[in-house]
Amino acid sequence: MGGGESKRQDWWSCILGRARKIKDRETTLDVRCLPTHIHEAVAKALDRLDTAAFDCTQFMLCGVSGDRLAEVWETYSECLPPRDESQSLHIAGRSISNAIQHAQEEFAKGNLDGDGAEIHDVISNRGQKTYHLLFLMKPVNGKVNAVFRFITAAAGTKPEEVVAYLINVGGL
Repeated sequence: MGGGESKRQDWWSCILGRARKIKDRETTLDVRCLPTHIHEAVAKALDRLDTAAFDCTQFMLCGVSGDRLAEVWETYSECLPPRDESQSLHIAGRSISNAIQHAQEEFAKGNLDGDGAEIHDVISNRGQKTYHLLFLMKPVNGKVNAVFRFITAAAGTKPEEVVAYLINVGGL
């Protein structure tokens, strides 16, 4: 097994380490900033869940060029709210854009593997809506693996209700 294959396996080990098995051959990324450990509150939220009150957009890219990731991110980043509505999501969006640009620059220099993974997990429930963003990117062998999920819900939606939504749609 070559060095590239070993790094690819390390990438999947990292992802699968953060993922939880839900069905045979299906996995999903774990979230860190949502209250997944508050079982009673999540159970109550599941009882009264209205999935129509949520909007979710996501992508998963495996083994794509940095240019392709930049193109997809440019399109999907348009769903992020304006800076005055969520400073934390604005900062995360800028940081993700910078990380993608950095990966492209490193690839152009011939540095085909990144150091570690770029992970952003942000919830914002201030302002007009509640948002949850999850982004993970890992360069391997001159290609990029990336996952993005963005959830929008009505203002006042509690984090445990976002967890209930993710459970209901198979995202947790």
